[in-house]
Amino acid sequence: VPHGPERHELIARHAVRAATQGGLKCGTCFQAIGACWCHAMKRVSLAKGCRVVIYMATSEYGKNCNSGHAVHATLGDAGCDVVVAGIPEQEEALWERLRTPGAAVLYPDAGALTARQFCERMAQRRLERRRARAGPQGPPASAQGGARGVARADAGGAAATSIGGDFEDGAGAGAGGDPGGCCPVIDGVSIDDEAAPLLHTLVAIDATWHRSKPLMRRIPSDITTEVCPHVMLSALPLAAATEGHQHTNIQGKLCERSLLAPLRKNKCPLGSTRVCTLEAVAAFLTELGEGQHVADALHHNLRWRVDSSLAQKGRRRVYGTGAAAEAAGSPGAQPRAAECA
Repeated sequence: VPHGPERHELIARHAVRAATQGGLKCGTCFQAIGACWCHAMKRVSLAKGCRVVIYMATSEYGKNCNSGHAVHATLGDAGCDVVVAGIPEQEEALWERLRTPGAAVLYPDAGALTARQFCERMAQRRLERRRARAGPQGPPASAQGGARGVARADAGGAAATSIGGDFEDGAGAGAGGDPGGCCPVIDGVSIDDEAAPLLHTLVAIDATWHRSKPLMRRIPSDITTEVCPHVMLSALPLAAATEGHQHTNIQGKLCERSLLAPLRKNKCPLGSTRVCTLEAVAAFLTELGEGQHVADALHHNLRWRVDSSLAQKGRRRVYGTGAAAEAAGSPGAQPRAAECA
């Protein structure tokens, strides 16, 4: 029997393989085929060039009460990756992204930055790199966009909280990149190009709070918070603040309600702003300047995940999703075979 990393890899690969083995579960929503909700799933694209990576604990993969899978289902392969802890090739690809300036880990520790603070720091460092390469003559004309971004950040402008601003996704490298070709490139764009987002990769730790710490320790020691800062939410997500209410957690204590709470209770004390992975990602993307439709789609899919899982367990739906269609016997309540293939 293997030990150490080999054992962890064996368990991780088995978890991924077993999640849909036998064709009893949908490979997208990980519900039983009869309870699949892919027909109601909303899918959106991110406009600001950021890529979300769900760094998932092995024990979370394939769970119908996990919200990280719903993030991937919403954003698709074009906007989101799922990396399972313990699978070497997936983790190595993630470490390479984190070593490139402009990546962040969504983890609210003592030194974590808000979205605005992160963007201010990245804009300043981008300008400093351009000045260093330009030498005594000063930054090239193409660096003026970065300078304007820093000026807006220093002035406290709203644009400082957006990864967009003057930057639009999709332009090729070279417009404002390093003329010597030594500037790092991510997704085909130089990180100092005016078209490059200030945040190119947002890593969301997908685990219970207790198990998130071992996941953080798996990040190589050379990827310090100076290289890849930790970030946090600046406020309680809107959905939790407006729809939530107090409920009793698994320790019998009152705590704030996440949208996932009817399906999965946590140990948060009263007054805690801890939310599930999907809610945290939705809130942070909104702070970065993504349209409200992105958060709305994520919350919509989370409500469907909760209700379909409760219905599968023989419990009452709490958000009323799909109830009317099921009561009427509508064919829309059944998953389409193509989506569950």
